[in-house]
Amino acid sequence: MKRKLLTVGCLGIILVMPGIACAQGNYSLNMGSFGKSPLLGQSFLEAEAGMCAHGQLSSVDLELAEDAFKNVEEKTEDYIIGSVALPGYQESDDVHVYVDITGWIVAYYLSDEMPSKIIDWVGYKNSEPISSTRLSDAIDLVTLDMLVLPPDISYYDFRYPDATKMMIVVDEEFVDNTTETFRIKVPGDYSMYSRTWSHAVFDQGTSGTSGNINLDGVVLHNGSCGEGWCIWEGSITPTQLFPDIFHEISLYHNEYGDDFSYGAIMLIYAEPPL
Repeated sequence: MKRKLLTVGCLGIILVMPGIACAQGNYSLNMGSFGKSPLLGQSFLEAEAGMCAHGQLSSVDLELAEDAFKNVEEKTEDYIIGSVALPGYQESDDVHVYVDITGWIVAYYLSDEMPSKIIDWVGYKNSEPISSTRLSDAIDLVTLDMLVLPPDISYYDFRYPDATKMMIVVDEEFVDNTTETFRIKVPGDYSMYSRTWSHAVFDQGTSGTSGNINLDGVVLHNGSCGEGWCIWEGSITPTQLFPDIFHEISLYHNEYGDDFSYGAIMLIYAEPPL
């Protein structure tokens, strides 16, 4: 099966097995910082936000922006905060969004949610390779209602202010009762701040599908899905993804028909200084 890669920052050498890192192309974005940003409501982000996507809009109309919100948590003359529902996802996947009159837009998940929750499996299934996240999807929905172009997006995680890059390695299993594998190696001189996984199963019928994602033969997650999408996230310990050696990631699902299983490893890190 095909493997796709989304990176924030430069590719680096997190993946060194030939044929995987560039199997279907890789995508580079910038990881920004909120250190000097003039956000009008910035303090609440530091208190509750985890992974976020942010950018500057050319113009802002808070009344139009409100039309994109499923729920409004707070609205003033200067900014609006609320949640945006994503097509194809459950209510628990709603994205928090902040917009202010200076042009800042920030989409984020809470600090107690895994960074890998940003992976957009619905978008990935509909249009491979991976080119968006749930956070960028939410920004697109808000800017569409405001009739402005989406901004250039940077990513930032408030839990890891020293991190400069992130990498998402994605694989899928379309063939029932078979196992799909890939390998990954993490350099020991990288500062690794977060290691998380995401596992998704899509069942097109009503009979149900079960599948698992394994790391070196040990189950990271085993889940069942009755109909539609079921998505789970979790963390990986440093010893599970020990540096400087290859680790094997495998996917499996057991249902016949047009059902699919997806898995990803997401890393947040900083490269050593030159």
